[in-house]
Amino acid sequence: MNREHGTVVPPSDVERRDRFLWRHPRTFGDNIVGFVRAEAAADYRRQVARWTHDAMARRASAGYVTGGRVFGYDNVRVDAHVGRTQGAAMD
Repeated sequence: MNREHGTVVPPSDVERRDRFLWRHPRTFGDNIVGFVRAEAAADYRRQVARWTHDAMARRASAGYVTGGRVFGYDNVRVDAHVGRTQGAAMD
């Protein structure tokens, strides 16, 4: 309540949101659901890592550059992609 004007001031959005940001698990079932969701998310991250690794291995075997610059090699454009060749010897 705003004492100067005698009006009720609603809580700000931040105050309203802070009450609902975190809730402790209250039951054993809440803990189980949280664990299952966390494991599902972790499994999905492992799948994405596997897919990415396989895709980068295919690109590397096809001669594409799959990362940035590497010491001793030059990234050279070959037809429609960038390949890696051994750089000139440093004098």
